[in-house]
Amino acid sequence: SYILRLFVDYNARLRFFHTAIVDVHHVVGGVALCLDCDSSHDSTLFGRTGRSVVIIRRGHAMQRGFASSAVLTFVVGLLFSQSITPPAQARRATDRIATTAVTAPPLISASNAEIPIALRAASVSVQTDGSLARTTLLLTLFNPNDRLLEGTLQFPLQAGQQVSAFALDIGGTLRDAVPVPKQKAQQVFESIERRQVDPGLLEQTAGNQFRLRVYPIPARGTRQVRLVIDEAMRRDKDGFRLDVPVHLLAGADAFSLKLRAQGLRKAPQVIGVFDGVNFERSGGGYIATVERRAFRPANGLALRFPADNVAQTYVQTFDNDRFALIEIPMPDIVAKPRTLPSSVGLLWDASGSARKRDRQTEFALLDRYFKAMDRGSVTLRLLRDVGEDGGRFEIRSGDWSAVRKVLDAAVYDGASDLADWTPDADIGEYLLVSDGLQNYGDRAFPALRDGQTLFALSSAGAQADATRLLALTEARGGRLVQWQGRVGLDTAARTLLDTGTRIVALDGEGIADLQPQSWYAEGGLLRVAGRLTEPTSSMRVTVNEAGVMRTINVPVSADAPQSAQIAALWASWQVAVRAAEAERHRAAIARLGQRFGIVTPGTSLLVLEAPEDYVRYDIQAPPTLRDQVAALRRSRTQEKQTSRSERLEAVAARFAERQTWFARRFPKDAPPKLKRDAQAE
Repeated sequence: SYILRLFVDYNARLRFFHTAIVDVHHVVGGVALCLDCDSSHDSTLFGRTGRSVVIIRRGHAMQRGFASSAVLTFVVGLLFSQSITPPAQARRATDRIATTAVTAPPLISASNAEIPIALRAASVSVQTDGSLARTTLLLTLFNPNDRLLEGTLQFPLQAGQQVSAFALDIGGTLRDAVPVPKQKAQQVFESIERRQVDPGLLEQTAGNQFRLRVYPIPARGTRQVRLVIDEAMRRDKDGFRLDVPVHLLAGADAFSLKLRAQGLRKAPQVIGVFDGVNFERSGGGYIATVERRAFRPANGLALRFPADNVAQTYVQTFDNDRFALIEIPMPDIVAKPRTLPSSVGLLWDASGSARKRDRQTEFALLDRYFKAMDRGSVTLRLLRDVGEDGGRFEIRSGDWSAVRKVLDAAVYDGASDLADWTPDADIGEYLLVSDGLQNYGDRAFPALRDGQTLFALSSAGAQADATRLLALTEARGGRLVQWQGRVGLDTAARTLLDTGTRIVALDGEGIADLQPQSWYAEGGLLRVAGRLTEPTSSMRVTVNEAGVMRTINVPVSADAPQSAQIAALWASWQVAVRAAEAERHRAAIARLGQRFGIVTPGTSLLVLEAPEDYVRYDIQAPPTLRDQVAALRRSRTQEKQTSRSERLEAVAARFAERQTWFARRFPKDAPPKLKRDAQAE
């Protein structure tokens, strides 16, 4: 325990582990020790070799000096631990474990805060139009401490949700953030933070995880933050489902919710238990208002909005381009079971983040899969920072107990390298069971031969990188199968085992850069977005419905309803299709994020206080400061030009003086005689 204390304190001083999870797995001479980290940040890993501890590697290059210091700390602690009495050791260990056990992470974290940052008030505004939803969160943060602090909020979003705007109060007025390349945004934020002025930064960390940094939150003062989340709601039976992220607001002293649904003939319905949501007719839609004190939601808030079973088109003009979103409901078909191959490759993510997955439901889904397979073989590969072959197993009468025994005994630690495997031409289908988080290695994800498919199984919910998994599977002829809890197993099994409606061809006239949200009809609905090149256009979609090919022609009308979300949705789907190999498409992802103002792996949203800083760091200004910053840029340019002219004039003057000096004539006759020399003569 003393060694554990020394080691943890040493690393805490270095601020090395940002999101480390401390767990006990090893026993060395009666002392338990293991520090395991598998996150989007640093990944320092300690492997298992019997009863010893071995430093394996780190996701980003670990300095040799740190490893040497760590080992030295371990040895010194082992030597000096004998001088500490067992009661003292036990008392210190008990105190540390008790502190760790009872301290829950607050919504807003702040380093060195004696009292956690509080959520003084939270308001949610939801506006829907057809299948499109915009959720606006307004958070009031309160710092109860006697010094100013930086607040950090880390939160996940559901698949399909996109942060499209962020604002921070500056001088009592909310100021919109602007898109900035991620690395530059971090550098500018930290540079300005050292000057103790007001920056705000919103960035994407791993998967659909986001981090908001606000500085400063004044001592015993408040700051306001506004977040805007856009999404195309997913089809759920005969309607559209919206999950309102009220879980982010748990603990708010005051909570308010305003819902406005446009163009509905019937009122939306609340799914599950969330009291107080009563819709009233208002104009061409419905509204509802909820207000509460000391908000402690026992359940999330999910809503179902009625949907028409007809094709729908939305359009938007953005940045001199015109974008369209087309929705095509697909008729119910009798699903047919897929013909499963006799040889399957099971890619099992055994990294540290796998501890957050629901492995019991994963086993339950695999049990259904192998029962449908009946007879065949399975080749197992365990994926970590360094992959490990798990063996080849025969399946008889759906019995896969030998495979499950290996998975039950697997050690879940290390970083995640999902590309550390080689396809086998004899395998017909691969199943990737993972949360999709990739934080180690730079190799490309393996390509499959014609006829091979990849299915991804994810039970991690909002903790998963669903965007990456979707891109990986659809590029390889398979599907992403997502679920949460046992209630979602039936739907997940149908998605995995049955044939679905899939787009096999997509083209159009007068519309270019077509991009589907998914190549499969999710919930019986196809969504495709594109860039209009002609006033009138049409789109042709060829689909495979349980083995039957069908072509659908959809006209895109210039009189289609307008929406302010279409361009950002098109851009986010363009980013998603590149997410499978994000590093290789870094430049394209960054360009899309900066042009359309959305948060991506390469683009963050940044708020600055002083207009001069937008000029100093060459960052575009928000609309409210655009004229002022433009004037500052002109003034700065004029000053530079004036300064340049003055410098040129000074150089010219000095050059003229030198020319004059060179042109001066000096006497070339005999030198004058001295007076004494003249008298001597």
